[in-house]
Amino acid sequence: GANGARYTWSQTKSEVGIRIPLGPSRKAKEIKVKPFPNRLEIRCAVGGGSPEDGEVLLAGPLPKKVKIDEVFWSIEEEEEEDEALGRHMSVQMAKAEAMERWPCLIEAPGHPRIDVARLQFRADGVAGLDIWE
Repeated sequence: GANGARYTWSQTKSEVGIRIPLGPSRKAKEIKVKPFPNRLEIRCAVGGGSPEDGEVLLAGPLPKKVKIDEVFWSIEEEEEEDEALGRHMSVQMAKAEAMERWPCLIEAPGHPRIDVARLQFRADGVAGLDIWE
């Protein structure tokens, strides 16, 4: 992936979800998520340093705006039905404009894009097109 970014993402009418695989040694206190209205930065401390100057797990411009006070994340342990992903961090971001179709998560070369014309939001809010890359 671009800049070594490995992630999957999905969207509903009102939210964007991201999952980033983590190694077994990553701890929550080593991770810093910095959301901006139209940019996201996720870094991880390296060698006892501060996460602020750490390795970039995912960073770049967002195609649409998010509500920065409604960005939540957690570390999820491996789920049995999801073994391929293993331990990962899960990020949920609220779209500033509900019903906006995001063509990508990060607006930069090398990041996966989808055809928004084929994206249907179902009544339950989950995007009908399978956009987990």
